[in-house]
Amino acid sequence: MRQYLIVVDHHLYFVALEREIVRIQGDAVIHHASNLKAALLLLSRRTPYDLVFLDLKLSDSQGVGAVVAIIKAAPGIKVAVVSGYDDPRLMRDVYEAGAIGFVHKGTEPTVFNQALQSLLAGGFYFSAEALAARPLSKEVAGLTPREREVLDELVSGQSTKLIARKLGLAPTTVDKHIDQIRGKVGVATRMQLVARIREISDSL
Repeated sequence: MRQYLIVVDHHLYFVALEREIVRIQGDAVIHHASNLKAALLLLSRRTPYDLVFLDLKLSDSQGVGAVVAIIKAAPGIKVAVVSGYDDPRLMRDVYEAGAIGFVHKGTEPTVFNQALQSLLAGGFYFSAEALAARPLSKEVAGLTPREREVLDELVSGQSTKLIARKLGLAPTTVDKHIDQIRGKVGVATRMQLVARIREISDSL
């Protein structure tokens, strides 16, 4: 059973997002906070949320500061932004603040569904505009061409299953590539791998 916290102040959007999450994960338990203060209170109770879905426009908070506040309150927690803002610079700021995803509320339904499935499966999701630039794997030495492909997909927000489908590989093969990349980069987990790639990007 997985638990999710949705932080939005618009009840109808909360209901719509809750419905989509439950459709994808039938045993999901959904919690709701209508503002940042309420979200921080829930987080203080140490409920083990698997993911926080966060709107950037709340009655008591506007912008990327809410992402920073939630991660500070619960270090290690995963945060994905769902927002009506579509500024690529803001998306990049959210990415650099430590969020694992940014989904625009106006995203075409099929793409929105793919993004949600990726996030719920433990992957990442940012649009091409948010991550625009060159593939970050070019800055990591010692990777094979296939490892670079896998890493680029991982950093762009894809789960193992979606990477396997796109590259025509078995999921177990994708996992092996990721393990090899982690060894070469010198990190223990996927989250640390993505964080390390962000550090490399920020230093360029």
